[in-house]
Amino acid sequence: MDWQRSLWKMAACIGILILGISVFSNIETIFPWERGLPDVFNMLFIESSLLAFSAPAFLVILFFVLTPLFQPLRIVRFQKRETLAWTVFRTVFFTVLIYLAAYFAFGFLFAWLKTGSLQNTWATKEGTPYLLYKDEIDLSLFATPYMILRYGLTEFSAFLFLGLAAAFLYLLSDRYIYAFFLVVGFLIFDFALHSLFMISLFLNKAAVRLGTWGDGKDLLGIVLYFFGLSVVLMIGIFILLLRKDFLSQSGKKE
Repeated sequence: MDWQRSLWKMAACIGILILGISVFSNIETIFPWERGLPDVFNMLFIESSLLAFSAPAFLVILFFVLTPLFQPLRIVRFQKRETLAWTVFRTVFFTVLIYLAAYFAFGFLFAWLKTGSLQNTWATKEGTPYLLYKDEIDLSLFATPYMILRYGLTEFSAFLFLGLAAAFLYLLSDRYIYAFFLVVGFLIFDFALHSLFMISLFLNKAAVRLGTWGDGKDLLGIVLYFFGLSVVLMIGIFILLLRKDFLSQSGKKE
């Protein structure tokens, strides 16, 4: 992976992402600063934030680390297509891991600076879950360890699916720009589909909200859903790599 060569590009993308969210956060009616750190942090993982900021930024960063793998001089280094396939999978995996680690760290810092508190108010009777649902809600579901698990597993499995989808479409079309707009177009379509018919294939499952918080069984269902789709995409990528004629595509630009 070209992490060192692409470092400044990745940093620029994350910087633009942070700037965009910071500007968006000035809308006081959308971001409830007065409630607590979890409320602010959670706003970074709702459907609109995923659609407008985090998903597109991730796809741009993935471009810088994925497309160099398919340069003609790189291709000849892989003696087997199976090796290239596993390299693609590792590239997507670690890109997701590093991107989410940076995004989570920024989200935590951002929420702390906005609220001036490190307290997990969602686990208390002063927090938003209890204020909305009173005794109907189990506050143990908002304990810090489970919240970390909820955000971490949900977003990792969701972004792994996005990354593999972009890789699959890139191999299919030979142009990453096509893959980018197809994935973003799918997200826009999914957002509209959920708004009109309450049906969602991605955003409603990838977003973390109080209304869909759920317990361990719900979390497992979401993770298995995305990992199942990811396995299908991995098989598709593997088949495409075995059949693809890279020599005929060597004259094309990424």
